[in-house]
Amino acid sequence: MRVRLGTVTLVLCVVALVRVLAQSNAQIAAPPVPLDGRAHLLSQVRQWLGDARGRWDGDTLVVETTNFTAKTAFRGASDQLHLVERFTRVSPETLLYEFTATDPSTWTQPWSVALPMTRTADKIHEYVCHEGNVGLASILAGARAQERSALRHARVR
Repeated sequence: MRVRLGTVTLVLCVVALVRVLAQSNAQIAAPPVPLDGRAHLLSQVRQWLGDARGRWDGDTLVVETTNFTAKTAFRGASDQLHLVERFTRVSPETLLYEFTATDPSTWTQPWSVALPMTRTADKIHEYVCHEGNVGLASILAGARAQERSALRHARVR
């Protein structure tokens, strides 16, 4: 199943959830979230995006992420950050995304967000980091103009 919601594309396979986030003209592919019941990595293994594991709770996909580094920089959280995300389809066109962030080293209590995400037919376009993406025609036109100018100057001499 592939669902395109706002700026997030979710691809749900039998063994994993794959997320692609489009932010600030860039695409970020988060690591796949295993759904096969495997345990989290050892607590000594820390990753920038944490270690996510998913499971079904009725019709809701629950993703728990632990093992962040102190460099993750999520709202000032420490390496003790624990995220629980919940994805629930509430209608054919709407997915309710909820998350709860817990970090006793940073916040006095857990805090949560609930965000309805509406399906869209919009596509995520590949973002390639080079200036030729949009401006290639202008770059080439400028280069041809410089060549013509150089050729005119060479004929004048």
